[in-house]
Amino acid sequence: MAARAGDQREFSGLTEPYRHELQLHCYRILGSLQDAEDIVQETLLRAYQNLPRLRDPAKFKPWVHLITLNLCRDRMRSPLPSRASP
Repeated sequence: MAARAGDQREFSGLTEPYRHELQLHCYRILGSLQDAEDIVQETLLRAYQNLPRLRDPAKFKPWVHLITLNLCRDRMRSPLPSRASP
């Protein structure tokens, strides 16, 4: 798998089918579209950085969902200040 070797184009092709699904999952947990988008970006960054450690490429989907869930939990534990304008 070329994505494991750092090929960004291959990684994008691997992750793009899951982007909307991950964003919807985050939105359901966090209730904020902006927070959901932030979490998905962070998820994809962490997945890209750690993809060489994934032993079974067939388990990519549950692995990336677990990263997302953990990031959502972290966000809920220590929320960022509100981004709403005064």
